[in-house]
Amino acid sequence: MRTLLVFCFACVAVFLTACSTTCAVVSEGSIQAYMPTPNKGLGVSIGKDTVVNRIQMGIRSFDKETMPLSGLYNEENFLEKGDPAYNEKADIRYRMIRFPVTLEYDHFEKEKETLYNFGLGLNPYPYFELGVGKAHQFAEFGLALNIGIAAEDENLKGRQIYIQHTLAGDMDDYRSREWDGEWKLTAALEAYLNILPIKNLALTYSFTCFYPQMFDKVHGYDVSFDFPPIFMNYVGGSYVFAKHYQVALGAIKYGDYRLKHKYWYVESSIGYLF
Repeated sequence: MRTLLVFCFACVAVFLTACSTTCAVVSEGSIQAYMPTPNKGLGVSIGKDTVVNRIQMGIRSFDKETMPLSGLYNEENFLEKGDPAYNEKADIRYRMIRFPVTLEYDHFEKEKETLYNFGLGLNPYPYFELGVGKAHQFAEFGLALNIGIAAEDENLKGRQIYIQHTLAGDMDDYRSREWDGEWKLTAALEAYLNILPIKNLALTYSFTCFYPQMFDKVHGYDVSFDFPPIFMNYVGGSYVFAKHYQVALGAIKYGDYRLKHKYWYVESSIGYLF
């Protein structure tokens, strides 16, 4: 009889508290973002069915720039029942960091006119890159996906909301919280175009849509807004000399519609082809 009573109470508890959800309302703070190097493709004309490897070192001016974000709001409807008390502005800034030295290994394979690319790098944390494009005698263009990990410092303040779903309805409670650093996945969508007026010279345009954190979460808790990407536009050129050495120099602009300011920097690199 006692066992039956325990079982009945357990069933009632399960039905009354079916599941729970934890969310975050972020009111203010900053997030660190290590800025990637632009994807410039191979930048040299090669023959069909050719394999080229490249080790490349990027040399950049070290800088930290704080970029205020605009138009971010915690929405009341991210809770199932909604609550206007949580509809408030998210005053968040990106702290952009340009690490002074980056390293990357790239493997290129050209089959007919299709160019495949796989890359590994450090900036300063590890990432990998997959790309595909077209390589003609006087032009090269392609798309790539970049995925990395980073230990990013945070300085965020807000509220942690605990929602308990029961048969009697949703019950929510909250407490003030501060969040600091954590390991995150980063992502970048990349596109590039190389114009090759001569075999070893490339004039390059590259576009990058960079997400400092791939998922819209804070320490594993869902937030109601999307952390915006940073758009990067690169214009420059590269030249291969002595058959193996490739140097590149250009300018890059950071910004998008949610970033209140735009920034220009010089980007350079030296590589070895083999």
